[in-house]
Amino acid sequence: MLRVLVVVASLGLLEAQTTEPVTTNVLIQPLDNIKTRGTQAFVGAIGVGTPPQMMPVTFDTTSDVSYVVSANCTAPVCAARPQYDAALSSTYQADGKPFELPFGQNVSGALSQDSVTVAGITVNNITFGEITSVWSDWYNNLPQSGVVGLGPADSVLDVLAAEGHIPGRQFGLWLGRDPAGGELTLGGLNGRRFSSTLTWAELLPTAKRQWTVTAEQVTFEGRPELGLCPDGCSVAPISTTPFFLLSNTNADAVNAMLGGTAFGAAGAVALDCRTLHKLPSITISVQGRAMPLSPLEYTFHLLFPNHMQMCISGFLGVSHLDNSTMMLGTLFMQKYYTAYDAENGLLGFADSV
Repeated sequence: MLRVLVVVASLGLLEAQTTEPVTTNVLIQPLDNIKTRGTQAFVGAIGVGTPPQMMPVTFDTTSDVSYVVSANCTAPVCAARPQYDAALSSTYQADGKPFELPFGQNVSGALSQDSVTVAGITVNNITFGEITSVWSDWYNNLPQSGVVGLGPADSVLDVLAAEGHIPGRQFGLWLGRDPAGGELTLGGLNGRRFSSTLTWAELLPTAKRQWTVTAEQVTFEGRPELGLCPDGCSVAPISTTPFFLLSNTNADAVNAMLGGTAFGAAGAVALDCRTLHKLPSITISVQGRAMPLSPLEYTFHLLFPNHMQMCISGFLGVSHLDNSTMMLGTLFMQKYYTAYDAENGLLGFADSV
């Protein structure tokens, strides 16, 4: 079955219209929607090594780095999840270069090479990091054993395309509304997962590891003073956290407007579940396409066994972002299908189904 992408320029919009729902030879990687310890992750299983050692991983749209927990890691957080044991793989090759994650994630190790199986297809000689040291408890909150980087360049997507396993360097991410899982399509898009025309935006020239585009506006209904980027800002989908990541300054301003109360050590802010309906909606505009989210859609909900619930603001401040940058987490991606075209340097948005 063929899928035809027709790209047209109209009133400043780049739009892709589809005549068939699924690209030929697309690979489909199912994702599980896991909520645990105050966060959420869409996790899929990959195989690492020969024979494949199955690892639950997230697929990261903000990085070209892939890594898994090593059997050589003795930290309790490593022992609590599946580990990759290089000694059990006949295709393992040592690299040895040091490996460390940025932005205070506090894990390190060394690079290795081995075969990796994604969506049922095995590719060889993939370089990834083996985590051997963890000196922070941030990883305790995550359900996965590693991450597969899907940045715009130098990812497993490039290898799959170069070896002819997929027709091109495109992929799509559909993340279902709770409690539904998700789907990663490699090599094309699945038109059954979105209900509107795709709006495409060109990647910024500086977008090397992230799918970053320009948003003309980010506004809150009835609160013009809280426009987060009056002169435009950089936005990028981030598939490894539910939160909208902002500068600390912008996150503090938004959460104060929402009437939130800070709790814990990670900068999270609690909201009153009973009054969410009174809060303003947020609208993110890219290439003239307005993408609104209601308070229920930008809030992270925790349900407890005693039928109690906790509502957490979806806006989180991080120190390495400036006031002109915003990351769009899985709360956003559960409402909007995101399409990634590395061949043409484009990021697409559509209404998810």
